[in-house]
Amino acid sequence: MISWLGAAAASLLLIRAVHDRAFRFLAAMLVCFAASRVLGGLPKDPVVLQPLMNILVIASVCFEICFFRTVLHEDALAPAPRLWKEGAAATAVAVVGTAAWALAPAAIQRGELAGTAYAHEPAAFIFVISIIGYYVVSLARIVVWAAQLVTSWLGWARNAGSGQHNGAETRFDLARLGLHVGIIILGLAEVLRLSSDVVKFGNEWVALLSPENLKLTVAVSVVVERGIRAAHTMFYIAALLPIAADAAQNIPILRAHLREYTILGPLWRAVTVEFPDLTFRAGRGVYSRVYRRELEIRDALVLLGPYYDQNVADEARRAAGGGPDAGASVTAALIRGALAAHHAQVPAANRHPLPTSEAARRRDDIDWLIRIARAFAATEQPRRPLQPR
Repeated sequence: MISWLGAAAASLLLIRAVHDRAFRFLAAMLVCFAASRVLGGLPKDPVVLQPLMNILVIASVCFEICFFRTVLHEDALAPAPRLWKEGAAATAVAVVGTAAWALAPAAIQRGELAGTAYAHEPAAFIFVISIIGYYVVSLARIVVWAAQLVTSWLGWARNAGSGQHNGAETRFDLARLGLHVGIIILGLAEVLRLSSDVVKFGNEWVALLSPENLKLTVAVSVVVERGIRAAHTMFYIAALLPIAADAAQNIPILRAHLREYTILGPLWRAVTVEFPDLTFRAGRGVYSRVYRRELEIRDALVLLGPYYDQNVADEARRAAGGGPDAGASVTAALIRGALAAHHAQVPAANRHPLPTSEAARRRDDIDWLIRIARAFAATEQPRRPLQPR
């Protein structure tokens, strides 16, 4: 259940970072690993579930390799690393393992094929050696890459602490901290998993070459399996930690977007009723919906250009009295008057310029629009009736 919750969380967050190649590999790794754990807990089905479970674990390791290679791709100007060889290697191992599983003698208890009891059977031996060999090689690479990442981060932290990091301002970043701690735990988990697989690899050879030590190899297998399970738990905690940290860091941003979405509501509804053709496709996230409201409001403000009345602005300015929000109140009144004039199809005789924020930064421009929307919600309808000319 925990593994599936984590995979679901990764998949949901992937929607927000669908163009992040490394995150796609991370999500695929978690989904494959979660599926393999679920299959491992079901009643043994030696014909379908066992081979499928091994294929999913192989795929999970392959996606983990792709994740690290993508993260370690430092040169932004160079093409992204070509990972087809990684997929080909994983596919070859899966094919060999599945074929060995299928060719094992019918008398063998296939559920125990991964143990040492059948190491003397060529098919069983090839099955274990091919898959565990792939794990050993892959996990060794992952451990080295994790160490490289940690080393590079430590160097970055020393430079930032001494003021040598190109003069960049440093601040607390929960998502980055979660990623760093997650990679450290992941590296330790893979060290444990690598050690267990190395012992399992050697244990299989001992069972093949020294059948008289079969009881010892079976006892060692029990210890190895416990080590692998502990490593799997650490692995999943490590993989979910950056996702959880990123989600926690984005809670204030999500709250801000929800607040902006609510504030923009009255103005957005007013302009879209007047201009029903202003429709943009929006995603399902809060940010996409806020962005849609912002775009539709801005388009409506442009379409209202001939209806902005200088007399309405002057009257609103006198009523505002020069307070800190006077500019927003005037603009809101100007927009409400223009909406009424557009509805009556009465262009302004004394036209007012198109209201703009004149901001140099997008954030300042959005803040201006939020102030206008807040003032608009508090502005009364103009009492002066408009008659078509």
